[in-house]
Amino acid sequence: MKEQVGKSNFAKPLGNWLKRAIETGSHNELIDKVLETTAKAMSDPDTVNAINEKVNDLIEDYKSDSALKFIGLNIAEKLKLIDKQIISEKIQNGLNTFLRELRTDSDHPIRQKLDNSLINFADGLSRGDESSLEIIDSIKQKLMSNAELGKIISDLLRKAKTSLDEQLESNDTSLMKIVAKNIESAAKEFSNNKESQMRFNDWIKETAIQLINSYHHKIGEMVRESLWKLDDTALVGQIEEKVGNDLQFIRLNGAVIGFFAGAVIKIIKLAI
Repeated sequence: MKEQVGKSNFAKPLGNWLKRAIETGSHNELIDKVLETTAKAMSDPDTVNAINEKVNDLIEDYKSDSALKFIGLNIAEKLKLIDKQIISEKIQNGLNTFLRELRTDSDHPIRQKLDNSLINFADGLSRGDESSLEIIDSIKQKLMSNAELGKIISDLLRKAKTSLDEQLESNDTSLMKIVAKNIESAAKEFSNNKESQMRFNDWIKETAIQLINSYHHKIGEMVRESLWKLDDTALVGQIEEKVGNDLQFIRLNGAVIGFFAGAVIKIIKLAI
């Protein structure tokens, strides 16, 4: 797996894909999903505890700078002028507000800067810019040098599978909405594009001919095996079902031809 990662050259395809996604705006749905997931993570108990611990560490570090700061902060804490819990909550609320603004406003200055950075990065990858390629190479090297690469990828795949299963459970999930939107757009474009329809028809015909030429013996065996499994009644029923009105026409032709053939033979016998 490490060897495959090292040999992979996906910089240019990644750059082209990323550029198209930004130009069409389809990347916004992915960014919204990331922001939504981040907002949920902010409310996670582990995240809250981490923020509390960080606030406490910062205050303790500030106290250690000087005796005056130590005394002043201790007095402020005793008088409830400084409440670590309130500080942590304000930081968390501020981050949630910021994430909500990013999600609801696609024209937010930060999102615009992010788009511009992504476009520059995508252009760099497409052009083979060294600074952009160095970022990709750095990621590849970190992946290859990580002794737990296999475990990390396995965990990522497991989480991705779980997330995919959840997204596929209902047609109302964000993933299914994206899929339905793209399918509807592709179907509409295909229905209005005669050239694409002709190419598709030609491909169907060519594929069908290739399959028949390559596997005609298998097809014959399947047909023979299916017919041998049928008794006389079932076989007649299959013929009548598939042939239908044509079978009645064949029967009528046979009766008419038989009548005339019999009449001719009778006339010949009488003449002799």
